[in-house]
Amino acid sequence: MKITLENQGLMTLKDNNFSFFMVGIGLVALGLYAFLFYNYNIITLCAGALFFLSGIWLLISTKIIGVRLDKSMRRCTVSMSSLIKKDFKEFGFGDIKSLTLNCFVKMTTGRNAEPYYQYSLDFFLNSGQEIPLEFGTINPGAMVVFHSSHEEKKQEAQKISTFIGINLSEVKPPPIDFKFTTNVAFNSFKKKSSIKKRRDRISSFRKSRTNSRTSSFRKSRR
Repeated sequence: MKITLENQGLMTLKDNNFSFFMVGIGLVALGLYAFLFYNYNIITLCAGALFFLSGIWLLISTKIIGVRLDKSMRRCTVSMSSLIKKDFKEFGFGDIKSLTLNCFVKMTTGRNAEPYYQYSLDFFLNSGQEIPLEFGTINPGAMVVFHSSHEEKKQEAQKISTFIGINLSEVKPPPIDFKFTTNVAFNSFKKKSSIKKRRDRISSFRKSRTNSRTSSFRKSRR
C-alpha cells in the first residue's frame, strides 16, 4: 500500500494487488491451454482443472484496498473491492485509539525458503476493532539497503499518523541473525542430502540387479 495523493485536506492510499491478479490470470490461461490442447490425457485435464479453479479463486478473492483520509470531515474510509463484492468501513479520526507500524518475519515458499520482512499498518479503534493494512515487504539481503528501506516505510507511516493527528507506535523488525539463516540452510542441506542418499540406494540396487541378471545370463549360456 502506498500514498497516492497528499495535500492539506486529503490523503489517499491504495493497494491494487496487481501481482495476485496477474498470477490468477496466468493460472486460468494455463488451465484453458490444458483443456484445449491436451484434452486426451486425464492427468493433464485434472491438472488443468486445478490450475483453472485456483486462478478463478485467486481472481475472486483478491481485493483492491483503498484508504481515504479526509481532514476537513475528520473521517477515514477504507474500501475493499473484489470482482464480486465491495465493502466499506468508515470511522472518525477520534475513533482511532492508536496506529502501529508492525513488522514481522515470514518465509518464502518452495525448496529454497528465504526469510523476508512483512509490514502492516494497523488501525486500533476505541471499539476494540483492529484494521490491519498490508504495507509492503522488504528482502533483507543487505543490511544497509534494508535499513534505508525500513526508514522509508517508517517515514511513510509517520506521514499518515501526522495527517490524522495521532502518535505512531512501532513494532521494530526482529533481526534475522546468522543462527536463523544457518538453521534454514542446514534444514535445506539435510533435505538435499536425504534425497541424494535415496537416489544412491536406488542406483546401487539397480546396478546389483543388472549385474545379477548378467551373471545368470552368462551361466545359462555356458
